[in-house]
Amino acid sequence: QGVTAALCYMLSSVLLIAFNKAALTTFGLPYPVLITVFQMICSIVCTYLFQRFKLIDKIEFSKTLIKQTLPLSISFAIYLILGMIALKSISIPIYTGLRRATAIFVLIIDYFLTGERAGVRVIFSIAIMVFGAFISAQVDTNFSYYSYSICILYNFSTALYLVQIKTIRNKTKLNSFGLMFYNSIVCLPLLSIYCYFNGEIIGFLNFKYLYHFSFQLALFGSSILAFFLNYAIFWNISVNSPLSQTVVAQFKDIFTIIVGYIAFLPSGSVISIIELTGVIFGFIGSVFYGLVKYQENQQQNQQQNQQQNQQQNQQ
Repeated sequence: QGVTAALCYMLSSVLLIAFNKAALTTFGLPYPVLITVFQMICSIVCTYLFQRFKLIDKIEFSKTLIKQTLPLSISFAIYLILGMIALKSISIPIYTGLRRATAIFVLIIDYFLTGERAGVRVIFSIAIMVFGAFISAQVDTNFSYYSYSICILYNFSTALYLVQIKTIRNKTKLNSFGLMFYNSIVCLPLLSIYCYFNGEIIGFLNFKYLYHFSFQLALFGSSILAFFLNYAIFWNISVNSPLSQTVVAQFKDIFTIIVGYIAFLPSGSVISIIELTGVIFGFIGSVFYGLVKYQENQQQNQQQNQQQNQQQNQQ
């Protein structure tokens, strides 16, 4: 079961990026917000079906919870849309490398909110990842300040979303499915209105590839896998150890990069040794970062267990 969960997580993650890239770049769909709307619709429908068949716990609907999750929902929508825009204009290997810089913003936000300082090893591992991304950017033929700026904003919005999850989850007691459900419920009407007045719905209905099966497959995969990735992450964490989760995350990045080079490398292009070197540096830094965070979590768990044992002995 653990191996199956890990494979489902890796497959869902890699395919989601591939389907998003295909819809946005290969077919040139210029409506990233509309894709986000489709993903939210699928998330709501899948959440209902999974509850109906008792695959996940029932999620109670509450106006109070809508108000409590509103800041998180706004962050969720912003980070999804920025991610679509960034992926559309950046190659998957470069995109994967730049995404690792999210850890920088998480550390900064955590420091200002909680005063928590990162250890030397964490900072060193992040520096390796950033160095790898810098090397790859030097030979990126699609480099543009706009694309990279969007990706940096995407990293910041992702970090803000991840930090908010801790607070909102403790406040609302919602699990990952509950949070995703409320994010979709809150954002769907707003984004749908935006798509209507911005002409994205009319443009989509007149899109030249709308009735091509390959495009429909890419769009369906993009829409449905957003939910299934969340489910796969939940399943993987439930049945596998934190170390297994860390290892699987690194293998997932390897497969994502391979798919990016094989499926989306422009015709006639060759893989630059410098770019590949940057990707390898980023991967090494990512592995080191994952191991350091795993060790830190293990130490924290041991300290908490020791404190609990001492309290029990005193009683």
